[in-house]
Amino acid sequence: MKPYSRLFSWRRYAWINAALLALLLLGLLLARNIRTLPTGLFLGDIRLPETCLVSRATGRPCAGCGMTRSIVLASAGDWRASLAMHPSGIWLFVYALSQAAFRALALVWRPSVTVRIAIWDLSVSLGGFALASQAPLALRLLAGP
Repeated sequence: MKPYSRLFSWRRYAWINAALLALLLLGLLLARNIRTLPTGLFLGDIRLPETCLVSRATGRPCAGCGMTRSIVLASAGDWRASLAMHPSGIWLFVYALSQAAFRALALVWRPSVTVRIAIWDLSVSLGGFALASQAPLALRLLAGP
């Protein structure tokens, strides 16, 4: 018996994928039901709190400010407003959709889970997230004013 065979069993991999898929779908569903108004974000009649700690502490926006509103606008199909709010919002929304599709496919496809597949899955997921969240912002900074 290989030392990692119990750690990377199909059942454990399936539960992880199912949990990630549920979280992604819940997040996409919530983003679809959030309204963006000039006074803030609203879920129904409830105003959502400001979540940016940098903005709270300094009173100035950080590099990620506007990303949540951008994702909300992208989920509503308002691509131009989403891009204007934050360039990374659309890419993170597309990334979340692709991750949801990948997780659903992994549950259906049922690969034989090895250490190599688990590491590849983790590195592609984290690398994709980093690229989706930071590349548009880096390109904007490189382009200058």
